Amino acid sequence: NSISRLILFQLVRHADHILKRVNCKNNSLSEIEDQLRNFIDLFKYVDDKDLFQRFYSKKLANRLIHNTSVSIELEEVAISGLKDRCGYEYTSPLQRMLIDMKVSDDLTKEFDQHLENKNEKLNVVFSVNILQSGAWPFSANTGASEEQSDKNAPDFNVPSDLAVCIDKFKTFYNKKYSGRRLRFVFPLSNGTVILSHTPRQYT
Repeated sequence: NSISRLILFQLVRHADHILKRVNCKNNSLSEIEDQLRNFIDLFKYVDDKDLFQRFYSKKLANRLIHNTSVSIELEEVAISGLKDRCGYEYTSPLQRMLIDMKVSDDLTKEFDQHLENKNEKLNVVFSVNILQSGAWPFSANTGASEEQSDKNAPDFNVPSDLAVCIDKFKTFYNKKYSGRRLRFVFPLSNGTVILSHTPRQYT
């Protein structure tokens, strides 16, 4: 019913707050781990665990994509607790997202080393997340969630400096992984603009 659904969603939001980096400002690592244990204890009272997993996966995806998670290690602690309650298949999609982030981190480092070996430099700080199609709770084409329409995705004109980065990474990736299809989902990207033309620097 609607009340159960609301309670379920509030528990997902509670877990999301625990696992966000901002929570570190007021809590130590051991306190966050205690909060996670309490969260797992509450989870056992959830009736519709499939619906919980849908909500949880969306929050997890947002934390990982936007780099707001306190740490991959604590995400693994939370997922391990869910797995103990519901089994491997239940948490497999969540674990695939964590694996993608680890692989992406290694691949970005390898790309940086590739550029250094060729004495090439980029004009911007560039990193990528390589996400498995079907493992994440949004469209592979536009980044829209399951409830959103792909038609609502905004157009994006790639800045010239970023276009150079993308072309170089495509060349690197296609050489490393022949036959794989690489698609950039720009609505999920983020960047930092630094204004330095004034005495004080702004971001």
